[in-house]
Amino acid sequence: MEVTHSTFTLERRYQASVERVFEAWATPEARRRWMAQGAEHSQNFVVGGLETVKGFDGEGRALTYQARYAEIVLNERILTTSTLHTEDRLSTVSVTSVEFGRRMPTPGWC
Repeated sequence: MEVTHSTFTLERRYQASVERVFEAWATPEARRRWMAQGAEHSQNFVVGGLETVKGFDGEGRALTYQARYAEIVLNERILTTSTLHTEDRLSTVSVTSVEFGRRMPTPGWC
């Protein structure tokens, strides 16, 4: 088995308040709309709670994503540990930190 360790950062800016974006992560109905379109989804948004998404890839193989909420700081941070299985095979194990904040526009932005 080959193991690859990696780190990457994604940054997104939304035309919405931090509170509204955080709420989209915290509310199962909203989260399902952008995280689990066409898949089975459940979410227990509490520390220790589990989020599960079950669906299929483009080749018809079953995919199962499970994330456990390790830390939730209202409107500031969500920390999860997660796994992704393809059929019965473990594909990835991740630690994800989602940080919410207000930033000043980059110079030159209108």
